[in-house]
Amino acid sequence: MHFQKRLSIKNFLIGKAIFAAAISLFLLSVPYAARAGSKNIPLTDRGNANGFNADKIIKDLNLFGKTQGEDKLYYFFSFSMPMSSLETVIPQLKKAGAIMVLRGMKDDSMKETAKALMELDGRYGVKVNIDPPLYRRLGIDRVPALAYVKGECSSCGNTPPEKFYTVYGDVSLDYALERIAKEDHDAERYLEKLRTGWFEKNQTNN
Repeated sequence: MHFQKRLSIKNFLIGKAIFAAAISLFLLSVPYAARAGSKNIPLTDRGNANGFNADKIIKDLNLFGKTQGEDKLYYFFSFSMPMSSLETVIPQLKKAGAIMVLRGMKDDSMKETAKALMELDGRYGVKVNIDPPLYRRLGIDRVPALAYVKGECSSCGNTPPEKFYTVYGDVSLDYALERIAKEDHDAERYLEKLRTGWFEKNQTNN
């Protein structure tokens, strides 16, 4: 009788552990953007009167086992953009230390893409990433777009960053960074790099 009772209690505890693990896996499997309800606006704490904070619990689960890295500045573009726009922005991107990112191949051709990338590298000395998953992670649906990502996570898979800011449109990098810096002052360091490079160049020319 006592043995059966102990066995029942043991089975009950095992069942609770399995249920808790299943709930955790379910929460981890739901896309972060869907849970947060926002694509590129920082998540704010949403608790109730009893102090229960579902967002914080989800955030802690998402961060488990993941390494937060440094901030990143991405420039999303396409070879369908006017070359004059690229010629204007590429020197600015190099000064600021931004990473240029394509969604896919030029004209769906590996040969044409390789040729275009070699021309960019030879002419401007820039490297380009081809990264469709990054477009999905940040919800980039058109180009050009500049995205500032706080604490980019190299091991987070397809989970969107907790904080990132995106500016769309064929605008100067200076203008786009100013808009982002109004929302997050940490982005000002990219503005400083951009403007320092501009100042030194003009001093040399003078």
